[in-house]
Amino acid sequence: MPSEKRDRLPLPMSELLQVLGPAFGIGLVVLTPKAYWQRLREARSLLSPTLYERQRTLTRAHLDGRILSHEPYLRPTPHCDAHAPEVIALADEFRQRATDDWDYARKLYDFVRNEIAYALEPASGFQVVTTLRTGCGGCLDKLNVFVALARAGGIPARYCTVGNVTALEQSKERPRLELANRLLKDMEGERAWSLRKLSRSLSRLISRVEHKVEAGQSFEMRFHPMAELKIGEFWIPADVTWSDAEAAAQGLPLPRFGYDPLILRRYRGSVLSRSEGAPIGKAYWVVRCVLCLLARGLVDHLNQTFEGLRAQGRQILAEMGQDEYIRRLRRFYVPVPGAAQHGLSLLA
Repeated sequence: MPSEKRDRLPLPMSELLQVLGPAFGIGLVVLTPKAYWQRLREARSLLSPTLYERQRTLTRAHLDGRILSHEPYLRPTPHCDAHAPEVIALADEFRQRATDDWDYARKLYDFVRNEIAYALEPASGFQVVTTLRTGCGGCLDKLNVFVALARAGGIPARYCTVGNVTALEQSKERPRLELANRLLKDMEGERAWSLRKLSRSLSRLISRVEHKVEAGQSFEMRFHPMAELKIGEFWIPADVTWSDAEAAAQGLPLPRFGYDPLILRRYRGSVLSRSEGAPIGKAYWVVRCVLCLLARGLVDHLNQTFEGLRAQGRQILAEMGQDEYIRRLRRFYVPVPGAAQHGLSLLA
């Protein structure tokens, strides 16, 4: 019904722009020139990422005479080049260390989560090789890497969008947007008045979102797709967004392959659609690229805050230990269909 659509999260784009527009514009004017000047002072390219020290050199596989699959869910799709020499070389490395398809998928899952830092960047072409080379990316960038590596290694992989999402009833904690609230707290502590103004605008927006979540209203995660990998007869869902350190910093269960990814986020939901290619149009990529370039200073600030979150999460896990951390949140680890036969063990 129309009324239900208006109540769904996320908030309508017009409402979002109304809340964030003025503050975001101030952030552009004040922060961006400073960010680019800092790069010039350090003799770096103006397009260099915030986390430039994470950049790595990739090896390339020789494709002469190699048979590459063009079957659905194994072939390249826009933003997911499974046939790139760099992708195939990395897939070959993981295949050599894996005992079977499940072990291969699990190794890819942990690599993408933990070795590619969560950060927003206007990646050139939004291709898998770029994300691998820079060592950082957003949720969609990381997902593209995961899907491409799975396909390059012979495992069919597809994208799916999730909807009808509600907070878990058994969760005793308020289903707040913990990461966003942490970012706001860091912004409030900044001297830049533009960041403080943006923080207050974001705080009002998040309060409205939290109110709707607490009221039991469902929402859709259309701009946060997940992946499904076909292993045997089952499609195994996976979300590679958060590393162990990022999850620990937010008080979330540590992500593990083979367990329901939504419940690990303390939500319930259902799959709305599945597709071979990323379910995001060109407009999204263009807008994201333009905003990241124009708002370079704000993007740098957010990316550096994520670095702080990772450091905090690593400290939590070092003090508590992964096994104890998982034990405390064990109720959120629900195996997906088809996972039981692979002998899952959280503490292995």
